[in-house]
Amino acid sequence: MKFLRCGSIPGPVGTLRRPSGPPLYSPGPSDRETGKAPRRCVLLLDDDPSVRRDLGELFRLAGFAVKTFATARELLAYHRPEGPACLVLDVMLPDANGLDVQRHLAKTDPDLPIVLITGHMDDDLRARALGCGAFAFLAKPLEWSALRDEIRQAFAWIS
Repeated sequence: MKFLRCGSIPGPVGTLRRPSGPPLYSPGPSDRETGKAPRRCVLLLDDDPSVRRDLGELFRLAGFAVKTFATARELLAYHRPEGPACLVLDVMLPDANGLDVQRHLAKTDPDLPIVLITGHMDDDLRARALGCGAFAFLAKPLEWSALRDEIRQAFAWIS
């Protein structure tokens, strides 16, 4: 998958390391332990490991907590902790149709905004997704600034 880089994300995406130390984003104390409000979390479901890795890193660099999933089964088995969250959901999955997952979540977790992404965009699919309650629908290859803006708007919507 090709990402169009825009905005303030310089250089190639990958594991960032200090010149002679541990990864830049090592786990620290949880928000609950520090008494801070929970960090906004992006849930990311895509069957492509490179998409999960690259988008996950971009979301982390933008200041979001990230939880990734490879299958709908993994996502649906996950018990989402309290706090603001947004789901980025691929339409084409190995074990489910992303639109079916979105419809299910609209009933079981109506406060979770869902941004659908697909490599197979067409007007009918877009109309069905938005008509069933998707917050946004974006075509691959993704433009990072557009996706980031949709995620920020989704969090503003639930605030």
